[in-house]
Amino acid sequence: MVKNGELMVSLRTARGIHDNDFLRDVNPYVMLKYTSSQVKVSSVSYAPTVYRTDPWWDDVFYFDTTNGVDVLKIELYENANHKLIGVADIPLDSVFFVNTIPETDYQIFNDHGVYVGDIYVALTFTPHQF
Repeated sequence: MVKNGELMVSLRTARGIHDNDFLRDVNPYVMLKYTSSQVKVSSVSYAPTVYRTDPWWDDVFYFDTTNGVDVLKIELYENANHKLIGVADIPLDSVFFVNTIPETDYQIFNDHGVYVGDIYVALTFTPHQF
C-alpha cells in the first residue's frame, strides 16, 4: 500500500550492538536504503555506557515514496573494515496508513540470521497534495 509522498526517517540510536573483536569498540556507520536512494551516516557519538555499545546519530533523511517500495532497509557496517554488522528491514505499510510512527526499536540481524541489537527510528509520511 505505497502512497505517493515524502518519507522522513529520523535515525536516533542503536542499542546492544556488539563487535566480534573484544579488543576494539564498535564504530558503526549506517546505510539507509529505499529504492535506489542510499545515504551513508557516520557515527557521531556514543551514549554513556560502560562498553560503548550505543552509537547515536540523531539525523533526519527524506525519501520520495513514488517508486512503490514498502520497505526501508537499514544496514550497519563496522567503520574500520566495512564489515556488515547487521540489517534491519522496516516495513512501511503502517506509516503510509497513520502518517507517523514515533521512535520505535527495530531488530537487527546479521547475515546468519542472528539477532545483534536494535536500532531506534521514527518515521513520518507526508502524502503529496494534488
